[in-house]
Amino acid sequence: MTSIKYIKHTLRLMMVVLGTTVLFTACFKDDTTLADKEIPLIEVDADKTEFNIGIGDYVTIDPQATQSFGDQELNYEWALIEDDELEVISEEPVLNYQFIRLGSHHIRLMLTNKDGGIIQDYTVNVVTPYQEGIIVLSTNEQGQSDLSFLKTLTPEEEEEGVVPSFETGVFSRINTNYTLSKAVDMDFTEERISLSSQDNGSMWMLDSRTLTVISEEAYMNKLPGFSPVKLVGRQNIREGSIGYRQWDDNYVLSADGRVYGYSASLNEVFESVRLNNQVNYSIVHGYEYNIYFGQDKEPYYSNRLYAVDIENDIVYYMGDAGYVGYNNSGTLFNNASVDIINIVSKETSSTDGALYVIGKDKADNSNQVFVVLLQPNNMSVVTGYYTYEQATDLSITQATDLKYNLKYNRVYYFNGNRVYQWYATANSNEPLPTIDKSIIELDAGLEITSMGYSEDYTLMYLGVNNPALGEMSGCVYVYDIQSMDLLNKYEGIAYKPVSVYYKTK
Repeated sequence: MTSIKYIKHTLRLMMVVLGTTVLFTACFKDDTTLADKEIPLIEVDADKTEFNIGIGDYVTIDPQATQSFGDQELNYEWALIEDDELEVISEEPVLNYQFIRLGSHHIRLMLTNKDGGIIQDYTVNVVTPYQEGIIVLSTNEQGQSDLSFLKTLTPEEEEEGVVPSFETGVFSRINTNYTLSKAVDMDFTEERISLSSQDNGSMWMLDSRTLTVISEEAYMNKLPGFSPVKLVGRQNIREGSIGYRQWDDNYVLSADGRVYGYSASLNEVFESVRLNNQVNYSIVHGYEYNIYFGQDKEPYYSNRLYAVDIENDIVYYMGDAGYVGYNNSGTLFNNASVDIINIVSKETSSTDGALYVIGKDKADNSNQVFVVLLQPNNMSVVTGYYTYEQATDLSITQATDLKYNLKYNRVYYFNGNRVYQWYATANSNEPLPTIDKSIIELDAGLEITSMGYSEDYTLMYLGVNNPALGEMSGCVYVYDIQSMDLLNKYEGIAYKPVSVYYKTK
């Protein structure tokens, strides 16, 4: 094996340019009077010099070397260059090498015969198989929880005809020293994934690239009554911390009717001082949007948190990272004799948006449904008001998770085995869908349990529970939102789904 020192010396003599094939010649004995001996030139296949593989996988590089004439012996030397240090890793004609570190790696091939040689550079991008794809959090009837993952294929894998399939039991396989149980929700940032569990009020933090556990802690003893139901928002929610956002923070609706804060960076749950925890909250709604969505600009995210006290029909608001003060709707809905059912926020810019409050008449004999538009940062300012006669057939309940879609300007949601669409706009008073006006209806016996969008909002992912499949009853259905065509169906890939996301980093 050639020494590192020798290789470094050789490389200094060659004046190599990264990413190119470099030719060099050796001195040879003058065996003619004119010293015009023809030298056989070496060539390699340089059509593909960049490779993408998963962590722990092997890269195979076949340079397919040829010589312009003759059959001189060829000497191969493959070197890995990391932090200006060079290590010879193979002297075989075809490189077969395993990578166990994430990142981009530089490989250099020096190929020689007795008269000269060439150098060819390659780049190997080592990514985690969990870098990008659909991630599903699921829990079975016994309370066991786990993650399933469908990896987005690389161009190389698509070219090879690889068929995408879910990897199941991901959490338990990777994190052998931990047991995840009674998980109820999931949220993620570029670096971390937050999981909430009703097992002693536990909060988990995972590395979003590798899905390995960073931290886990039970908070029920510290905060009696803390039992997570829903995670929302990724705002800077600590009192007094106004300014830079911490995108790894969440609000947590607890079964005791309180809203708590969770800082993933500090691994800490605390009572949210910006919301009045003397009331009983039934709904929390977080709305995060890129105000430059669809524009060729760096994303800039705005975040808003809303919470509803259903018993007293009051909507509470906490502004974006503390910039806008806390306020609530007071007696607005009680004075209007409106029982709040649910809320959804729509916002496409700092000046265009509203919080849509859906309610029904308090009178027992009334069939009226109200949609009240509130200014997104002030719960006491009404900007629109519509009334419909459809309360008995309404498809929206307090438990409905309403999701606004920026691309198509629609609200999508599910109820039972059906998906609904509502065109929510201040310039149109389109009625809410009644229970029979669905855009997707799955087979009887199936239950939709979660919904997510692709990063560009063009695809819809439905987490579906099919009890007929047994313990692995979880499925994911993928729809094109514009056409509502079913693109893919993955069955028996999880326990009962509780959360489905398209993960990008």
